[in-house]
Amino acid sequence: GRQQPYNLLYPGKEIVIHKKYQAKRILASEIRSDSLKKHFLIPASYKGKFKRRPREFLTAYDLEIARSDKEQLHVVATKAFDSPHAELFSVSVGDQFLVQQCQTGEVIYQGRKKVIDVLACEQILNE
Repeated sequence: GRQQPYNLLYPGKEIVIHKKYQAKRILASEIRSDSLKKHFLIPASYKGKFKRRPREFLTAYDLEIARSDKEQLHVVATKAFDSPHAELFSVSVGDQFLVQQCQTGEVIYQGRKKVIDVLACEQILNE
């Protein structure tokens, strides 16, 4: 009919079930930090591939939160960064890394040694 979907079900409405059918489905959810995740029911018979849209991480803290012990996080730099500290590496656009772990490191800041939190990464070389 012309009823809106939100008016279809309400308390006390009678529903007629014509046939029983059982199908295996997989419930998949988007990987998002906000509460607006999309959910998908995928038939178990589906043999296609899923393409994951690249995520964007604005800070090293975001990378640390997204890091998992189950799978390595592979990232590609989209902005260049020139390190002001000789102890830390600079990054060029297109550099690829595997995120390892959060640890502490020492840098010389204004002539004094300072302990800072760093995100250790393994650079993936093209050769």
